[in-house]
Amino acid sequence: MKSFTLIELLVSVAIIVILSAMLLLNPRRNSEPFELANAAQKFVSDIQRIQGFALATRDFGGNPIPAGGGWGIYLREDKRCYVIFADTGIPNKVYDPAPGDLCDTSTSGGELFERVFLPTSVSFKVGSFAPTGLATIIFLPPRPNVAFADSAGTTLLGQSASVTLELKSIGNQKTITVNTVGNVSVN
Repeated sequence: MKSFTLIELLVSVAIIVILSAMLLLNPRRNSEPFELANAAQKFVSDIQRIQGFALATRDFGGNPIPAGGGWGIYLREDKRCYVIFADTGIPNKVYDPAPGDLCDTSTSGGELFERVFLPTSVSFKVGSFAPTGLATIIFLPPRPNVAFADSAGTTLLGQSASVTLELKSIGNQKTITVNTVGNVSVN
């Protein structure tokens, strides 16, 4: 009779255990592509949500959005969060931040509706519509029309805007494009 010895079985099981442990104890590497996909989907969902706010002419803080104002997303390449805001005050198609850092959760008020944080492994890159790395995508009721603005509030018409989410460690990217009628696509 031919069979495996106890030592051969123990060595085989030990190899399987070691390989399994290496795979299971490093879930970070395996989860990063999912973090990128989830961050891209969340960003697209937030764009569609503010588009719905503008379409429904949703109030902000119990007050209607003034003529020329709207709902938008403001982001900066050097931060790991973006802001959903209501362009109230003097409508200028850009986010007028409250004092403090964009991602500082202790600040609130002003036009801020919500801060959304990216996973630490994901970063932003804004397209050519905002060469300074500061960008606003805003939907203006009642249609809602879409406008893209850079940090100076220069509104760009007749163009699409793209935002790229990038996985820092391996460079995988998802590009979210919003065209002038508000259609959103992910590549």
